[in-house]
Amino acid sequence: PRGATADDVDRLCELALLIRKAEEEAIVGCVIPEDVLSAENSEVLIAKLAKAFNFLTLDTTSYKEDVDVGAYVEERISQMQMPLIYYKMRVLLPYSDDPAEQQKYVDTAKRYNITSWQIRP
Repeated sequence: PRGATADDVDRLCELALLIRKAEEEAIVGCVIPEDVLSAENSEVLIAKLAKAFNFLTLDTTSYKEDVDVGAYVEERISQMQMPLIYYKMRVLLPYSDDPAEQQKYVDTAKRYNITSWQIRP
């Protein structure tokens, strides 16, 4: 949830619980909100989310118009490398019309040993 804040983590976890009550076999994932990633206690918040959800995803698609997208993707993955590996997170990669550019994003994820990634439609 893009608009979610660090204060919303408990409610997000409750939502995952409610979904599982309604559908016991549900597989529930969460894109980690940007505010959670930048919070001082981000490690604690990510750990809470990891307990509540089947998988977490790092979003690398929230770049500004005037940045080098490839560099942004690498920076995001690099900054989160330990939690990505520890929690076996997925990475949401940006879409590019240029196949070579798209492959660069995928190669960046692979270089950081990310095996679970998807490309934002």
